[in-house]
Amino acid sequence: MGIFNSYIFGKLRKSVGNVTTYELNGQQVARGKVVFKHDPKTPAQLEQRARMKMVRRLAREITPAVREGFPGATLGEKYNRFVQRNIGLLEVDEQGNMGFDPEQLQLSSGETAAPDVSASVDREAGVVVFTQQAQPLRPSMPDDDRVFGAVLPLDGKDFVKVFPLLLRGESGTTEIALPEGLKGARLAVYAFTMGANGKKAGQTVCCLVE
Repeated sequence: MGIFNSYIFGKLRKSVGNVTTYELNGQQVARGKVVFKHDPKTPAQLEQRARMKMVRRLAREITPAVREGFPGATLGEKYNRFVQRNIGLLEVDEQGNMGFDPEQLQLSSGETAAPDVSASVDREAGVVVFTQQAQPLRPSMPDDDRVFGAVLPLDGKDFVKVFPLLLRGESGTTEIALPEGLKGARLAVYAFTMGANGKKAGQTVCCLVE
């Protein structure tokens, strides 16, 4: 805001371009107007819109994992946390095509460590086998964290499936039967943890992509 005396402006109040003038305490005042661009369409803005749209769509498609892997009082809060965690991982090629590297996708967000879990798929039996190793008790690895396994089809046949496994402090294997339609599908298999109080999630580990 600038204060000035000018016989050109005189005692008036009007707008010229993005400047508004008016009289205040006997002086003419010029104030810049805030201009809002309601429909930005620069290439960078359009790309950011497309990124946001794709990540939000993916969040809805994998809602079972978002419910378990992201703290929040409402599903909307959980979706927002998923978007914040993954939007920077979205890859864009030279033709503008967007997609995720399945090995980089994060199905949870939190301060605790990822669980020690590996996985294999028995196609003949139609099961995913999760093998879990107990982790030593540390602030970043509470032994009562619940470990979850997630199976994500990569060919759009179905949405993600999420299964409770063992506690972080336990060792063992868990077999999960695949739905009939997924036995021949390409799969990404993940594991993550959620605290006993449901408020403190851990990091995601990608166990397998095949």
